[in-house]
Amino acid sequence: DLLQLEQMEQLWMHHHSNRQQEVLEIAKKQQDDREAALQRLGFSTVTNVSRPYLANVNEDPYFHGSLRYQIPEDKPLTLGRAPDCGVALNGIGVLDHMCEVGEANGDLMLRVSPAEDGEGPRIMVNGETISPGSHKALQEDDVITVGHGYEFF
Repeated sequence: DLLQLEQMEQLWMHHHSNRQQEVLEIAKKQQDDREAALQRLGFSTVTNVSRPYLANVNEDPYFHGSLRYQIPEDKPLTLGRAPDCGVALNGIGVLDHMCEVGEANGDLMLRVSPAEDGEGPRIMVNGETISPGSHKALQEDDVITVGHGYEFF
């Protein structure tokens, strides 16, 4: 009886170990799939700290900075409602093309899009309104307000 009990215990441990490995593999695949989907949408939870990025501002400390949008090396990151924007936004005051952030001569620059049909994008940096069609050099801790409901740092 003791030998049979030991064999059953070994069989259970073997099965449990295999099942645990299978669960870990499934979890890893799901995490990889989530990361790929986030990257296709233009943001990721993983950031290359040597590259500049925009991150969301949120009152809840758990969500503050949880969405990070890497600034590409070869082109500016666009923000707006249009499908071709790297950061897709919707809501009050969001136009098709609001602004873009990119590097120019070693500086991080914000370029506000020109007015569309007489309506200019509402863009602010640290509470200061930036005029449509104009540029502004950004500093590391600047807060960018886009439309009426989005803030990034």
